[in-house]
Amino acid sequence: MNFGKSVGRHTDQAVKKMAEMMEKERKEPPKEEAPIYKESALGLFPQTVFKANGMKAVRERVDELVKDLHGTKQKWTDNDFKPELASIFKEQDKVEAATAAKIKKAKWLRPQQITMKSDLVGFLDINRTKATKKELDGLKELELADSHRIAQSAILDNRWLLNAISMVAAEERQLELLTCQTEKEIVKMREEFGLYVFRFFKGGEMVIVIVDDFIPTEELPNGKPVPLFARCSNPLLFWASIVEKAYAKLHGRYFALNGGSTDEALEDLTGVPVDNVFIDDGSTMTDKKTLFNSLKTLCYNHCIVGCKIDMEMFPRLNENKIEKEKHYAKAKANGLQPFHMYSVLDVRTVMGPSPAQGGEQIEYNLVRLQNPWADASEWKGRCSDANDDFWTPEVKQALNSQDQLAAAGAEGADQDTLSSKRFLH
Repeated sequence: MNFGKSVGRHTDQAVKKMAEMMEKERKEPPKEEAPIYKESALGLFPQTVFKANGMKAVRERVDELVKDLHGTKQKWTDNDFKPELASIFKEQDKVEAATAAKIKKAKWLRPQQITMKSDLVGFLDINRTKATKKELDGLKELELADSHRIAQSAILDNRWLLNAISMVAAEERQLELLTCQTEKEIVKMREEFGLYVFRFFKGGEMVIVIVDDFIPTEELPNGKPVPLFARCSNPLLFWASIVEKAYAKLHGRYFALNGGSTDEALEDLTGVPVDNVFIDDGSTMTDKKTLFNSLKTLCYNHCIVGCKIDMEMFPRLNENKIEKEKHYAKAKANGLQPFHMYSVLDVRTVMGPSPAQGGEQIEYNLVRLQNPWADASEWKGRCSDANDDFWTPEVKQALNSQDQLAAAGAEGADQDTLSSKRFLH
């Protein structure tokens, strides 16, 4: 397992110690992804993609862009990154003919044009200010779903970016920084004029990207439009599509994102270097107590932590495809998807019932994961949502009393709570 992608304000000493210990024990280093550092569009769109030392200059730029729209009830249109084919791909991208033909049929629509429930459309959360009680009561389960779940397009190979975006979204403070959510004036411009401001980083320097909310869409067989690229599984939310659009603009076009590195994306989204820790199969590679305590420290300090099952990272398995497939099959049988980047939401130690008869209470080290992808896959093993024998009222109360995240269980199919013993195997 690659227990990678730890991002935070400071790297915890326990993580450093663990990494040193693992490096000493490792007989052969894992094969890391070759970073693909992408050129940014700095200089290409100087009015809407620029470096900034503070938010005052950003607010002044935004005011300049919308000064002629006040009182007109018109939305802002981004003339730098226009709703046209050139914003998606160029000739050098060598897009296959069938894909190019599909893209050429795309219609650029604003969120309110994509769904019938335009009054409820929101960015990070559904808009409840204009909705009637009847409309809110009539919302479908999917329309009330966790906003962090996203669906990837089959057209664009940018899972590496969406992995990073979903990890950032799981840490509220980082998401607020990325989307300028705490800047009231900027949020007001978003709501009034459809102008969105994002705070990225290149080379450690803050880069502001301003976009409108036109999204390329395709038409489903039933005639309904959906975003052509990334989208939220909740059809009333559009943060994933617009963050993806802003990142595409930062690099000139959507197809500049075709293949890349999650490490680079995380650094671009947060401005913080990424650490990777590799856990090989077997107890000799790491001390589980040290690992668990390090995860706990990282999570409690609001660091971004993710993990994935990827046997391709270990050269010793290159010639043993049967062994690799065994690992992948075992993961899938337990509801975990190989190569998916899961976000680590919470790390806890609680007392729970022993699997053996007798009901003796034993200590469990729990790691709570979020599968950001809009599929039905979730953990099926010990401590899963369906494991009622484990999720007794006492266990839920113990989790609630620690005043961290909600008590897990059936509150979210995208958030899996795993015993760390099963998690490491």
